[in-house]
Amino acid sequence: MLNARLVWLAVPIGHYLGANVGLLFTAMPEGSATLWPANSVLLSALLLRDGRGMFPLALLVLLAEVLADMPLFSMKEALLFGAINVGESLVAFALLRRMGFDSRFDTLADLRKFLLAGPVAAALLAALAGGAVYSHFRGYETSYLEFIRVWWFGDGLGMLVFTPLFLGVAEGWGRIAERLRTIRAADWAVLALAFAALAVFVAIRDGTFFGMPVTPALILPFAIAVAARFGLAVSAGTAAAMSLAIVVKTTIGHKPFGAEEAHEAVLRAQEFVLALAVATVGLSALLAELRARQHEADLANARLAEANERLEARVREKTEQYEALNRELRALASIDALTGIANRRAFLEQGHKEFGNSRRYGTPLSLLILDLDHFKRVNDRFGHEAGDRVLQQTAAAIVEMLRSGDLVARYGGEEFVVLAPHTGLHDAATLAGRIKERISRRPLVYDHRALHVTISIGVASRIDDDADLHALLRRADAALYDAKRAGRDRVALAGTAAAGSSAR
Repeated sequence: MLNARLVWLAVPIGHYLGANVGLLFTAMPEGSATLWPANSVLLSALLLRDGRGMFPLALLVLLAEVLADMPLFSMKEALLFGAINVGESLVAFALLRRMGFDSRFDTLADLRKFLLAGPVAAALLAALAGGAVYSHFRGYETSYLEFIRVWWFGDGLGMLVFTPLFLGVAEGWGRIAERLRTIRAADWAVLALAFAALAVFVAIRDGTFFGMPVTPALILPFAIAVAARFGLAVSAGTAAAMSLAIVVKTTIGHKPFGAEEAHEAVLRAQEFVLALAVATVGLSALLAELRARQHEADLANARLAEANERLEARVREKTEQYEALNRELRALASIDALTGIANRRAFLEQGHKEFGNSRRYGTPLSLLILDLDHFKRVNDRFGHEAGDRVLQQTAAAIVEMLRSGDLVARYGGEEFVVLAPHTGLHDAATLAGRIKERISRRPLVYDHRALHVTISIGVASRIDDDADLHALLRRADAALYDAKRAGRDRVALAGTAAAGSSAR
């Protein structure tokens, strides 16, 4: 950006130099400029400073204009021309600020706003006033309308060619240098070819190159190629160099557009500069807008990808939570709430699997059905809370006696079942005897009182006649019935007489 300490010196000096360039390269006898760069200096400064110091800067520019015009014009003419040029810059700035113009020229909308406010509206208003001054003081050979046209085109083209250049450079040399370091060799080759074509064009005097006719159209494709590869500053700088070359050749009589009168040569030069500036600055703005949209799309895609990752992580987290909850629910669905051991549903599910494995591989499988004796008396005498406590301690006592592969479950009420894979009838009877002894000899405790309970157990082992688990259950249940009928507190084996209280 413009250095605040240097702006008060740079702007009037820049306007003075721009005015001298405009006055130096004129092909009209009255001194009307073909290309007027001066007004773009004040306009650029006002845009970059957002209007700060507008009127002091305008006064300094007016003084610089008078100093530049005095060698060719009278004091009155110089003051009038200076006031018109300063007013042109102020009007253009006011219109651009009202239209919300962005000085970076990053969109085609900004280019449209700039063209309407500066080269079209402000330059035309200045041309109407400037043409009147020219007609009054120097209207010898040129009509008022011709003065208006030349002034309008000269000022409008000066704004269009040089304002983007000054604004682009004012972004800061550091940023421009950083951009240049990222440019590829092919881009440098295009820039070199563009200026080589410009040098050839400037060097030609007779309009031919090795017998081939050469017009300014030679350099237009190279200017467009530069605009397609570089930013605003380089593109506008290339367009400014080519525009000055055309104006200089027109001024010194090289007639780049062929044998034409001075007025026609100026018109052709201005038309070509207009096409050149619009093509380069417009393409640069279009590509900047496309890059900005691509950048926004990339950011949006990155944000979307990040959001998707967060969503996926959230979904994974929720899925894991749901799976854990389902496992917990499945576990709860298979556990007896009172005793903490497996319930009837879980027993039947596991029992069918173990029965199938036993039949498939020919391994033994035994089943114990255990029932507390006279359990109703416990509930009636001590209450259901005592009964619950007895069931809990009974389940814990049974678990203590089992191996890791055995399964114990509460089958219903005061009835328990034990499934013992890889266990024959003899070993199952021994296990049943140990469980019976553990419960009958060690009283259960409730409310600091000892409760003596006994248990009856029916034992059965799988035989080939058992079609399924239910057949095994029926035989074990029949053995339990035998134990109850024989006096309780004992173990009975399926297919045998009830065993006594000392059975193992």
